[in-house]
Amino acid sequence: MDKGIYKIEIFCFVLMFALYSCKNHDKIVRLDFDTNLSTVYEKSLIRDSIVIHYYSNDSILLLKYSNGVYKQSLYFNKNDDFFEKRISVTEVGNFVGIDSILTFSKNDTVFEYKSARRFIPLIQDYSYANCIYTIKHKGSEYITIKQSTLQQSTLDTTYKEIFFYDKDYNIYKFINTWKDNECVYVKKK
Repeated sequence: MDKGIYKIEIFCFVLMFALYSCKNHDKIVRLDFDTNLSTVYEKSLIRDSIVIHYYSNDSILLLKYSNGVYKQSLYFNKNDDFFEKRISVTEVGNFVGIDSILTFSKNDTVFEYKSARRFIPLIQDYSYANCIYTIKHKGSEYITIKQSTLQQSTLDTTYKEIFFYDKDYNIYKFINTWKDNECVYVKKK
């Protein structure tokens, strides 16, 4: 009788461990550059891929790879929304503080982000400049649009980032536009 109870206890322990580890399992998704959907004239803007690391339900690490080098963005979960954690610096590199910017949500919203930088020396720095964020959903699709702005909060139509994701924050498409360039990254099946 004791061996039977012992086997049941071990089975329950293994089952609980398996369920717990599946629930908190880390996940990696890769978005690949899609030549068919993209229109790119400025070849230096093409990134090889975007790798997304999901850590349980509490954070997302986004790595934008290009030629073996990557930039990373960290997003943390707060009240079922994801905020980008960003170190804010001036254009000469002086530390200002740490920003947390709402980036992924299931609630429609529009807001403006003011950067500590006064000018944009490189195209790649546009994502750190003043932006208007628009988060909206259509059916089961959620979209975050980050549109750069000029000095007086007027839209700068030259640079935009668009993320597409589902209700579980699985990002499956990313579009980066700069002037006449449109780089599209999609999840390959």
